[in-house]
Amino acid sequence: MVAFNRSLYIHWPYCQVKCPYCDFNVHLTKAQVDEQVWLKALLRDLDQQLEGLALPALETLYFGGGTPSLLSPHTLAALINGVAKRWGFAGDIDISLEVHPTSADAAKFADFRKAGANRASLGVQSFDVDDLAFLGRNHSREEAIQAVQTARRHFDKLSLDLMAALPGHSLVHQQDQIAQALDLQVDHLSLYHLSIEPGTAFAAAVRRGDWQPMEADQAADFYEAAVEQVARAGFVHYEVSNFAKPGFESRHSLLGWQGQGYVGIGPGAEGRVFKNDTWYHRRTRRNPKAYLETPLEIDAPLPTEERLIEQLIFGLRLTKGLPKEAPAWVLTQPERIETLIKHGDLAHTDGHLHATAQGRLRLDALSDYLINYER
Repeated sequence: MVAFNRSLYIHWPYCQVKCPYCDFNVHLTKAQVDEQVWLKALLRDLDQQLEGLALPALETLYFGGGTPSLLSPHTLAALINGVAKRWGFAGDIDISLEVHPTSADAAKFADFRKAGANRASLGVQSFDVDDLAFLGRNHSREEAIQAVQTARRHFDKLSLDLMAALPGHSLVHQQDQIAQALDLQVDHLSLYHLSIEPGTAFAAAVRRGDWQPMEADQAADFYEAAVEQVARAGFVHYEVSNFAKPGFESRHSLLGWQGQGYVGIGPGAEGRVFKNDTWYHRRTRRNPKAYLETPLEIDAPLPTEERLIEQLIFGLRLTKGLPKEAPAWVLTQPERIETLIKHGDLAHTDGHLHATAQGRLRLDALSDYLINYER
């Protein structure tokens, strides 16, 4: 895989509510957002970032946030058309849209599909009313089910997000949540264990002692049970937190994990682009007002070691792992690789080094062990 700069991420920064676990660049606004102003700003940002780049056909276009389904279908279509004029689309391009499972958003699904989106990612998180209240979600169980059913009728590919390992969960409860998602005939399932991120409302709650996260050993047991349950349904476990029916993997995420270049536009978007034989790290301004004035905040060469570290960390998240000849392995010592293989945490398969099922339970520790040593 030698082509670079094959993906585009567009960040829509606005949400109706801020979930207590969320540490993304999300902004609430009481005023009506002028979508025409944002359409022009996003395409202006894209024009600036594409200057001088070699551009193979665009393979994936991903609208994330925030809540990009708050956009009108008309503006979504204008953005997709604007990108197409600037960057030729591959014939089988994935155009993904994160959608919120409320009845208001579901009413726009048909028009989102007509606008060009062919893959929908629904942030359901749970089908349980108490879980939804705890997670600060502004949709009901019934809305979530109806939204998934509506999306199934309109989009070629359908992905669903669930949150696992919530405090007080039983294994039976988790299994029931996963079963409900699978019963809705989704193509892709992202199963994220609750993590407490600095600066979030949940971090403050844990610090106050309001509640405590699930113990790590119990969370690991829940994770193993989830992997078995989803695999029995015919899904491929292709990344630590992601499962797909064969052929329905998230191509956008895969290209990033595999080290391909991607452009990111919108407030706080990150990018890794290949230009003039050099990798660059790019990041836009997080504040929406500042972004509208001057989008790009960082556009600097990416140090080789930093890029290799990213490749190793992300590559190990993939079930397939990294090719044995991948440059990222220069970061570590062969003796450390052999030690992890001996202990059953790494394995060789089909020319790749990958974390085993045992190793995936402590992936952060594995990465640290491979990277952090005296050189």
